[in-house]
Amino acid sequence: MVHQKFVDIFIYELGLKTTTLAKRKKIDQLKLTDNEWNRLGLLSKLLAGDNAQQSFSSEGISTLQYALPALEALHKAWTARSESSRYFAFQDGLHAALAKIAEYYDHTADSDAHTITILLDPTLKDGYFKKYWGQELHKDVMKNAEKLVCLTLGCLEFSNIVLVSGVLQQAIW
Repeated sequence: MVHQKFVDIFIYELGLKTTTLAKRKKIDQLKLTDNEWNRLGLLSKLLAGDNAQQSFSSEGISTLQYALPALEALHKAWTARSESSRYFAFQDGLHAALAKIAEYYDHTADSDAHTITILLDPTLKDGYFKKYWGQELHKDVMKNAEKLVCLTLGCLEFSNIVLVSGVLQQAIW
């Protein structure tokens, strides 16, 4: 978190470097009040509580499998905060952020890549869908994955059991 002392010193020193008294007064007005510092602290807590951004970025590995879980977690957390009186001052911003998250989430439905990468991640597999999406949506995800695998690799169907050629079968089922 930003420390009040260092910001106040920065503003003071910035004011000392100005050439006119009028400019210095304007810079001095940048100093935050105690109420503004409290609000900044609350905003900092609001933003620091979620590490969704880190889920989307990595230099060395693919992170697409974390996109849906991160969007869902962020949506859940910010929905709860938008309903809390503690974060009332940020309610408009939270509602705008929730609308943007919903927009991104809706775009994930245009591609099977997100669900397939979750299924193929050995640390997630279908456990994520079982835990967070409920039984019916889990079944839908698995049926869609079977369909995609069959389209890609070919499959044989025997009494509701789909036999898929290759290692992919073991990674998903």
